[in-house]
Amino acid sequence: MAEVTITKGINDLKKIFSQMNKIYFMKTPNQALTAITTFDLELPVLESGVAFKSAEAQTTKTKLTSGSLWDVTAKSGDDDISYQTASLDPLVLSTFLDATVSGVDMTSTVNGITYTGYGISTDPKKVLGSLFMTSQDLSCAIYLPNTQIFSNLVNEENKPAYINSKVSALNDLTGKNIYVLHKKV
Repeated sequence: MAEVTITKGINDLKKIFSQMNKIYFMKTPNQALTAITTFDLELPVLESGVAFKSAEAQTTKTKLTSGSLWDVTAKSGDDDISYQTASLDPLVLSTFLDATVSGVDMTSTVNGITYTGYGISTDPKKVLGSLFMTSQDLSCAIYLPNTQIFSNLVNEENKPAYINSKVSALNDLTGKNIYVLHKKV
């Protein structure tokens, strides 16, 4: 009997995105990879503050009255992509929230401290841009070339206050919405 040949073994397929390490934001969406020269922000993302699940297929089965399965059709579900940015820097606030970038000042003190800050509206703000994410070992990256991001301010126990951002990955000019990249050897 002839032995079955394995064309690609396990070791040939070892290209893994080990763990999210860095997330970079670019204000300009739909940039080709060859055109990227600058990241506008490196986001300080909380260690356990990233969720990345691309759109899971929603299937519909067509069955006959005899009970046999005739066909299965699918359409794209919703993405579950989010991250938590642990920074209340004015640039981060004004980028992802409807924040007034000109400061507001107190004239009185609280416990001997006078505060200054920024006004934020809780109305949703649609942010257009792109995201570039690297793995812990830098061997892989994920590029979302065309995103819509909606964010809100969160303060919960055992975490610093953060901006929670929900991401929708839209198709770019070539019809792709996620690029999986590997370190060039």
